[in-house]
Amino acid sequence: MRITYLMINADIVCGGNRTVFGQVNGLIERGHDVKLLALAGDKPFIPLKTAVINVPRFDGMIPPSDIVVATFNIRALPRYNPNDEIPFYMALINESYYCDDPIHREICNLLYRSPMNLLVNSTWIMEIFRKELHRQSYRIPDGIDLDFFKSRKDKILCAKNGKVLKCIGAG
Repeated sequence: MRITYLMINADIVCGGNRTVFGQVNGLIERGHDVKLLALAGDKPFIPLKTAVINVPRFDGMIPPSDIVVATFNIRALPRYNPNDEIPFYMALINESYYCDDPIHREICNLLYRSPMNLLVNSTWIMEIFRKELHRQSYRIPDGIDLDFFKSRKDKILCAKNGKVLKCIGAG
């Protein structure tokens, strides 16, 4: 399948970019043809199995794709075309909660009510969309690097008030 992701800046070190990069690498490992277009940045903070393609804008620059995944609201609505590829929007948070600008907040809410398919990475966001917006979303959990996050046998048990708690540490 031909899948294209749209990003603002591929160089920003943040959890949202980490989630997208993990999905891109995982889809490539499964044999999909994945492109990553960004308005800025071509040096992601984790190794990618594809190059970042910098474009000045998304309209007219997206290669033929079966699926296009927008990853931030300000570019998702202008990109949506019901006669084009299958449109997806990756919502890593409910962005309208964090918008001080009322116009930006309304863009978020319009997006969430659009016929785009909503992807989320947590049950918390999935429940917000279900309860508040009456929208179905599809959860794609983040991968966990089990070489980094692992049980530490030397500090696995902690005692407190006679109860035994399991502790997980990174190491």
